[in-house]
Amino acid sequence: MQNQGPTKADARIFLKMLQDAQRLDANRGTALVRPVILEMNIRYGVCEKRCIFLLGKWLGQEWYEYGTVIDGGWLTAKGMALEIC
Repeated sequence: MQNQGPTKADARIFLKMLQDAQRLDANRGTALVRPVILEMNIRYGVCEKRCIFLLGKWLGQEWYEYGTVIDGGWLTAKGMALEIC
């Protein structure tokens, strides 16, 4: 069975943007989630609350982890391996 990601369009876009940001910035090790959330709002009109909800949902599926604040985390290996269709 393939590692399939979320089914809703906004969630797929958000996950893909997080994967791309994490790949591009892997060497710096900085939190990239907050800028991606802001970009989701500007480019696609997806509100911050929806993005935070998705992060919480993905936390339960072991796709996402965070330390102090939910929007300062990172995708896990499972989250990075998900294929976005």
